[in-house]
Amino acid sequence: MPDTNRLTDEHDYRFAQAMEVTGDGVYDWNVITNEVLFTPSYFTMAGYEPGDFPMNFESWVSRVHPDDLAAVSKDVEEFMSGRTQVYHPKFRFRRKDDSWMWIMARAKIVETGKNGEPLRVIGVHTDIDQFVRAQKALEESEKKYRAIFDNSPIGITLALTDATLTESNPAYQKMTGYSNSELKKLGWKPITHQDDVERNLALANEVKDGKRDSYQLEKRYIQRDGKEIWAHLRVNAVRVSSGGPLLLVSMAEDITERKIADRELKMAKEAAESANNAKSEFLANMSHELRTPLNSIIGFSQMLQAETFGSVGSNTNKDYIENIYSSGKHLHQVIGDILDLSKIEAGEEELSEESIDLGDVVHECLEMISDNVARKGLTTPTNIPGKLPPLYADRLKVKQIVLNILSNAIKFTPKDGELKTEVLVDRQCSILLKIRDTGIGISPEDMEKVLEPFGQTGNTLTRSHEGTGLGLALVKSLVSMHGGSVGIESKIDKGTIVTVTFPPERTLAV
Repeated sequence: MPDTNRLTDEHDYRFAQAMEVTGDGVYDWNVITNEVLFTPSYFTMAGYEPGDFPMNFESWVSRVHPDDLAAVSKDVEEFMSGRTQVYHPKFRFRRKDDSWMWIMARAKIVETGKNGEPLRVIGVHTDIDQFVRAQKALEESEKKYRAIFDNSPIGITLALTDATLTESNPAYQKMTGYSNSELKKLGWKPITHQDDVERNLALANEVKDGKRDSYQLEKRYIQRDGKEIWAHLRVNAVRVSSGGPLLLVSMAEDITERKIADRELKMAKEAAESANNAKSEFLANMSHELRTPLNSIIGFSQMLQAETFGSVGSNTNKDYIENIYSSGKHLHQVIGDILDLSKIEAGEEELSEESIDLGDVVHECLEMISDNVARKGLTTPTNIPGKLPPLYADRLKVKQIVLNILSNAIKFTPKDGELKTEVLVDRQCSILLKIRDTGIGISPEDMEKVLEPFGQTGNTLTRSHEGTGLGLALVKSLVSMHGGSVGIESKIDKGTIVTVTFPPERTLAV
């Protein structure tokens, strides 16, 4: 006969080894004596050593988390009373280092008394700590995702590549005017403007075919009430699981107001361009109509001054002729300034750039205004270095800049005043032109006006001088064409300093 005791011992050994491999803790509870036998793995699973705690039911209870004890005790009571045949609660169990681990318990009554009362229970504790923590982290992540999804001010959808919508957030529903259930039935094609459907589908198919992972587009939606709105979409492809369906995560931002603003801005720009073209055409016609008779007036007055047709008689007649000539020249200059400024504003004026000596240009301009300077008894000192680096600029336009500033200074400087011109190079290698006068000056509140077209100041002294207020405005435009800037410093009855700064890139190496 086989040795029964040896077979039993061998069976118990193999069973214990199997439990060690699984890592589960096995216990055998004698309900009558309250003695509990634990396998070594029951202790080591929670970091204990065999024999670390008494082998009885109360010892096990003391290691159950206080927050879980009531539920676990109820499960034990119902299981032991026979009201339930299944026992597999989940609860937290205290490790030796006082940290908590999640376990799942399973038990079976293997021996009962005459009246069916349980006498012996065998159970298993399985470590499910990592699983529970991962599940809780996933649930927390789902809560955060749902909070973002539901509360985002931007419309969010989950869609399949066939245009089916599987999910939409409240912002998207509000934007389109449809509920989530309605959008699931419709998909995005019926609510998209028919002119935009094909382009949207083409991009989605490129994602489906693996040609791209994302795309952006602007398209129109048709709301439930028929209203058309514009949206900017950012779409990314996501595959939730291996072999699972390809999802398109779309974020849709309502840009209707921006589109309306862009359209209005475009219309305003076109209207401004049309008005500007009309103005340019008008000025060109005006130039032709006014300059032709003006040239005759100026020409004939010069001939009268030279007495080409004989003596004009008295000095009074000569004064009248001089007035006709100077008025004609003034009006001719005004028309020229208006046309020059108009061309610059219309972008029709271009630079003819070359290497020039700013000092030479200044001396030429001073020579050209010498008669006007002499008539007012002005002095014109200069401070111009002998060796200036060349300036890369349009010579005629720079000459026009200098002449306009000088002419403006002469006009507002009383007799016997001073007009000083200075050219220098700063640390950034910018070339600066400074023209200082001892004229009537400009008040702080009028400083910005003088650089604007027709921006004459309200000073009664300036009103007594001829001019349209275009001189410095034209200077500002010509300097801006060169990428430079104009600065003005002034004090009433002390004079004005106009500084023109040409950028460093226009200074050429010697």
